[in-house]
Amino acid sequence: MIQSYNDYVEFAKKQTHIVPQIGSNTNFWMIRSKKGVFYDEFIREKFIAIGWNVLTESVLAGNNEDRLKKYITEQGYQDKVPKTAINKCQRFVSEIKKGDIAMIVGRHEITFATIGDYFEVCNDSTTIEKELDITSQIDTHTYWGGYCPYMKRRHISVLSRIDIDMASPGIYKCLVSNRHSLSNLNDYAFSIISCCYDIAYYSDRLILKYHINQPKDISPIDFSLFTYNVANLLFDEDSNISGKYNINSPGDIVLFVTNHGKDVLTFIQDNIATIGIVYLILFGGKGFGVEIPSAIDKIKGWVSELYYLKETKRLKKVEAEKAEAEVEKIKSETKLNNAEADLKLYELSIKSKAERDASTTVKKLSEAAIPLDINQPSTEIMNFVTVVLNSSES
Repeated sequence: MIQSYNDYVEFAKKQTHIVPQIGSNTNFWMIRSKKGVFYDEFIREKFIAIGWNVLTESVLAGNNEDRLKKYITEQGYQDKVPKTAINKCQRFVSEIKKGDIAMIVGRHEITFATIGDYFEVCNDSTTIEKELDITSQIDTHTYWGGYCPYMKRRHISVLSRIDIDMASPGIYKCLVSNRHSLSNLNDYAFSIISCCYDIAYYSDRLILKYHINQPKDISPIDFSLFTYNVANLLFDEDSNISGKYNINSPGDIVLFVTNHGKDVLTFIQDNIATIGIVYLILFGGKGFGVEIPSAIDKIKGWVSELYYLKETKRLKKVEAEKAEAEVEKIKSETKLNNAEADLKLYELSIKSKAERDASTTVKKLSEAAIPLDINQPSTEIMNFVTVVLNSSES
């Protein structure tokens, strides 16, 4: 049962599994689907593929570049830049690795997926002749669909899907800047990760995404109140917070909490309780279908404790020397009892301010979130919210 703030913090620290950790060696790739022709099959059958069936894994491994160029031409491929085809195939077979992330582009939709093992499909539908025939039909707009003829493939696990019209500026830039069938997108890693996950850790940052669903014009006051109060909760003296905003509606608010050298697990544990409180306010409040009044009152109390701890931590850091000198002076003047009384009064004033700030934050954040129509996060995060609310109510 989660009753006190300490109970909640200890529970939250055990939920680090809800934060995917993206390794620094992860690469990001854009895979096009031949003008969208093979997109539905890629997603339905959970694979990605690339052409030039003539360049199988064994052929690539057993020949140098000059021999590969000659082989491509001999087999009927009319590629004007055979070196480009060779490089793409070598990347697909050897450079892409399990765990990399793909951005798969269709006509009207983009799917993000983790990439799995490489494999080849060898049958009557993936011959060189079949590939060349279908490619010709696609180029002349006479192809009516069917089986992808590409032999070289990789398994995928879908993470998320978005309409191209809803793509963020970073993702849109990927699309217009890279026209090849296979492109490396490491320069756009943060944009891609924020499309894949609502929360993730990558390159010394916690990435937090809040998606605005409201299709109508949104109030700049609601937008400002939302971002201010979320940032105010997340901000800590030991970390920086910044953000990127897709100010279209619908659109994303993406915040970054920077890790200054802490062990990754410690950093996530230090932040997961506060991040959870944001979700508890957003999705345990009125309008989100999970409201439990007494639990919401407890959350206000937890926010108050959070603010109190932050303020005392800040004061200790900023005024440590001054406060210590003042206490020594009071002691030397034999006014210890009065000093203790003053300190208690001071502590009460901090607690009172924390309670007022907490009440304002919870009220303003929940009120601003409703007209923005913030999208519910991933299932694991919503499970976290529900467990806390139900346990607090017990």
